[in-house]
Amino acid sequence: MGNIKTEDLKLFTENGSLVLDEIEADQIKAETENGHISCNCDANRQELKTERGSIRVNVSKGENIVSTEMGSIKIKVSENTKAEIEARVGMGRIKCQGRIIEEGGRYKKYIMNEEGTKEARIRAETDMGAIKIM
Repeated sequence: MGNIKTEDLKLFTENGSLVLDEIEADQIKAETENGHISCNCDANRQELKTERGSIRVNVSKGENIVSTEMGSIKIKVSENTKAEIEARVGMGRIKCQGRIIEEGGRYKKYIMNEEGTKEARIRAETDMGAIKIM
């Protein structure tokens, strides 16, 4: 199986998980109501959302919005990507290898890989669950 290249990719399922692998796109939008999302893609913008389920995503550039109501979020940032990260939890913990630049209550803002050659913005949010960014 080879890579998939597209301009915009939009996926939605009510019940079931979404696994996106080796996709190159300008924009990716993936949403499920009941299920997990796994995304290993190269996109200028990624928007991943589930109501009940965890999200795993690799980030190398662009704008990334990741949210779940009930579930954990795990984000892996490429080593050569400078990332500005905003993370918020309702009930849960935030763990990030980056440097904290702002915090208040359940909200934290980080910067990672400050010498990176690519740039990314990440917004991660969960009402009930943990966020881990590495």
